Amino acid sequence: MTSLTHNAPERITVRIPTASGDEIEAWVYLPGGTGPHPVVVMAHGIGAIKACGLAPFAERFREEGFVAIAFDYRNFGGSDGQPREVLSVPRQREDYATVIGWAADQPYIDPRKVII
Repeated sequence: MTSLTHNAPERITVRIPTASGDEIEAWVYLPGGTGPHPVVVMAHGIGAIKACGLAPFAERFREEGFVAIAFDYRNFGGSDGQPREVLSVPRQREDYATVIGWAADQPYIDPRKVII
């Protein structure tokens, strides 16, 4: 188990590899205290990006002791992928699975407490 200190940064940016070779950009909001913590994984619906209003929700989850992960789907925002801004619901479902799998591997996250 890894401990997070009260001096941990409130948000970090990570790049999560996908099976296609593209990377998903995510913001990880880290609560204070020791882990492992429950996690909330979130992305906007349809084609919006994490910068379009997910931060206040993620910050509130962090304040309540959750790790919050807000990510951009492939082909959108800070994530890789071409062509840009092309919506694919199956690919978005894959991206959720990829981010959830990545989260479950982090020592500061309780893999039994994943909320999407």
